[in-house]
Amino acid sequence: MPISDWDDMLTETVGIAPPASVDKWKNVTTGTNVNYDARVVTKNVLVRNAANEMVMSKVHVWLELTVLPDHNALVTLPVAYSPRTPPIQSIESYGDESGGVHHVKVFL
Repeated sequence: MPISDWDDMLTETVGIAPPASVDKWKNVTTGTNVNYDARVVTKNVLVRNAANEMVMSKVHVWLELTVLPDHNALVTLPVAYSPRTPPIQSIESYGDESGGVHHVKVFL
């Protein structure tokens, strides 16, 4: 698929704020929010979370990123979605022909 076709599918904007710190009670403080073009899909999917438990993801987001977001990052969905800041359940990466990351799929 040509890259221009891929870009045409990313019709929404999603914000990601990386974690800045975690205190001793495991409360996460996030950094500055950065907006990315994305494709947001609502679909129930069973995924394995960071604790290796099977959980239900109700939304997944396709992002054209070359670096995986942290599991503790705060994802902000467009206004049409509720809740707007669901926790990240799982992250998948998809490679390009040179072995690098072409895009990621974040399950929320």
